[in-house]
Amino acid sequence: MSQFQIIENKLKHFLKRFYINELLKGLLLFFIFFSAFLIVVISIETFLWTNSNVRTVFFWSLVLFSLFLFIKVLFTPLLILLKFKAGMSYNEASSHIGSNFPEVSDVLLNLVQLRNKTSTSDLILASIEKKSSQIKHVPFYAAVNFKNNIKYLWFCGFPVVFYLISFFSGYSNSISNGYHRIVNYSSVFEPPAPFNFNILNDSLVVFDQQDFDLKFSITGSFIPENEAKISIFDRGFLMSDGVYEVTSVIERKLIDFEGHFHRLERSLSELDMTTPLTKEGLLSIHRRLIDKNSVNN
Repeated sequence: MSQFQIIENKLKHFLKRFYINELLKGLLLFFIFFSAFLIVVISIETFLWTNSNVRTVFFWSLVLFSLFLFIKVLFTPLLILLKFKAGMSYNEASSHIGSNFPEVSDVLLNLVQLRNKTSTSDLILASIEKKSSQIKHVPFYAAVNFKNNIKYLWFCGFPVVFYLISFFSGYSNSISNGYHRIVNYSSVFEPPAPFNFNILNDSLVVFDQQDFDLKFSITGSFIPENEAKISIFDRGFLMSDGVYEVTSVIERKLIDFEGHFHRLERSLSELDMTTPLTKEGLLSIHRRLIDKNSVNN
């Protein structure tokens, strides 16, 4: 093997390593930018519950953006590594290597230029061999440093942190549902009601022609009083079925909560109504109301 063939093999090794590094960097950049865009879109959908037209824009924006990123950062190095497209020339590779190894910059570039000459004399061939032997010890592959991609790994951590925060904060299902609505952009989705019905009966089995008392409680979210609503079909609203009990607060502390709760239980039993919450559950709601409304007296 001639001295120049050794240099040529080292150049080929450098070029392969260079485009592998480009592909790796492209994968990281694709993940960073696509994840950021996906997080923004899903967050908007999760909290705003947009209509079908907006979700259609979201979906195709994600598709087009991912296609743009693929072409921009992955397509070229992938084609070159698969040998479907020519990469940089030896002249360009020599310049790149020379920027990392200044001591061989001129020699390597001159060597490649001599080799590219169409007519070569014995003197030129001898010069090529001599120059090749002078620089064959230089590790061209070292001009490509995979560690330079570590800086991108830090940004890759942000989507992971976002997922962990949503998971531990209890929003992971909401985020997942937002993604589901975007993917199924043509379907119609309605936001959930701000309350839940909790069935309290141990069994829902009933004999034919017999009455059945359905016991349930309602749980929901705290909202400003000007946004509060009540169904026109609520029995307490229509028939005035209900009991009245007021608790007192002094310096953010409940006064005689035990007595209030016992009176509430007694009043409910007189109307043959079941207490919808335990004492601890009702106490917890009171404390949250005091806190959210900053009640002192």
